Formats: sequence, C-alpha cells, structure tokens
Amino acid sequence: MKKPSLVVLLCTFIPLAMYAQFGKKFKYSSIHIAATLNYYAPFEPYTFFDEYMTDDQDLILTFQTNNSGTFIIEDDPINVQRTVTFDFPSQILGFGMSLQILSDKSLFQELSITQFSLFKSNSKIDYQIQNTAGYYKTVLLQGEEQKTTVFGMRYEFGKYFGNRKSPVKFGLGVGIEPTFYRFKMTPKSSRRFPITAKFTTIEMSAIPMLSFKIAKKVTLDIKIISNFLIADFESVTEDNPTRPKGVNSFARNYNLPEIDLGASLVLRCQIKDAKKRSRQRD
Repeated sequence: MKKPSLVVLLCTFIPLAMYAQFGKKFKYSSIHIAATLNYYAPFEPYTFFDEYMTDDQDLILTFQTNNSGTFIIEDDPINVQRTVTFDFPSQILGFGMSLQILSDKSLFQELSITQFSLFKSNSKIDYQIQNTAGYYKTVLLQGEEQKTTVFGMRYEFGKYFGNRKSPVKFGLGVGIEPTFYRFKMTPKSSRRFPITAKFTTIEMSAIPMLSFKIAKKVTLDIKIISNFLIADFESVTEDNPTRPKGVNSFARNYNLPEIDLGASLVLRCQIKDAKKRSRQRD
C-alpha cells in the first residue's frame, strides 16, 4: 500500500502548497464554509474467477436424525471453474463539508470532505429442528457481519462567470479526488469465508455548477460532477483455506478512464470578507 499512500499524500499537499504560495493574495479573497449533500454512483461489483484441479471429498448430504450419518462421494481429480460476483456497500447519499477561498476575480479554490462513514451491520438466520424429546436444536447458522469505512476528499479549482452581484451565477471547476475504502465481511456459517477489501481510488472531476444567492452572505451551489477514474489500488481477498494459494484475490473489471456522474448541493456561509484592492499596484 506504499504507492497509494504516496499518491494520496501528494493529492493532499499540492493544494496546501498552493495555498502557501498564494497566501499573500488571500487578503483580497472571501472565505466560505459549507455543508454539503453528495450523491455518488454505487461501486461497480468485484468479480473473482479461478480454475484449478481438485480431488477433495464433497459433502452432498447430511441427515439430521439420531441414527444417520454423513454421506460423501469420492471422485477422481476434476477441473473446477468458479466465478463469484461481490457487490460492496456503497455510500450513495452522504453529508460532507467544505472550505472555499473566493478571490475578487471570481476564482476559487475549495477543499472538501466528500465522503465519511463508519457503519456496521449484522444478519443472522438460525435453523432449528425438534428432536423426539420435544427440544429444539440448532442445525444450521447463517448470516454475516459487515464493517465498512469510507473517506473521500476533493480539491477544486475553478471560476464563477457573470456579474458578481447577480443572484444566479454559472461556475466551472476541475478537481482531483482520492477516496479510501475498507470493508470486512465475516460470515457466521462455516460454508462461507471472510472477505476483506482495502482500496484507494483517484478520480479527476469536471464540475459545472449554478450558484444562487439566497441571503447577503449565504449561497446555494448545485454541482454536477463528472468523475474520471484514473487510478485504482486494490487489495480484495477471501480467506478460503480450501483453495490453492494465489487464487484468493478479487479484481474489478473496468477500462480506464472509467466515468460516472455525481451531484452535490452546497450551502455556503461567508465567514470572512475580502479586502478591497487599492488603486496602486501591490
């Protein structure tokens, strides 16, 4: 994971370096903070395919009575092909926040937290049978526990067009957005195996927007976000001891650049006014 970490650090420090470089001009800029409601397209499914030879004994039937046993079948080595498709939980709607610096020439830089979620879910199915004494006994337990962490951030640079005092303005921005994702699924049944996913995506964005002035220091931006996937660093594994080593990894099928659409509602509040420039050149 060293390479994704390096890319993420670069994506973080580039805007900070730009802020430092142009810091002297920020006195002529206004500063806005915002709460955002973000829509993102669901993650594409991950698929696993493997092909191998096996001579394992396959369980075909188990009788759940006191006087029966387990029946198995033994066979010569056979060739096995298996395809598994796995859909990970996706944050389709989520809240975020942003900090925007808007110059007196209507140029802006914006740093946003676009996705942040920690959630856990459980499902359980308990199959029981009644014995001759009238008591119930668990014969099969199914279900799973899921833990998911998502964190995304975006740096934008752009410009608003039109009269600064107009109640409606059009804007256009470009951005870069790294997103971190971790998922772990732990089954409650021995017939399934744990799956762990860790991946980082890097996307470039083209962002047209409309900005509505709804109060003296409050605006509402509506953004349409075209995301272009330019890098995907993934590690998705299934802890399955029954399969040969080296075939426990999943992969996502895509052709770069992969494109999807998102949207964002941004409610901004101005917290710092821009100083007026003097007529003399600085």
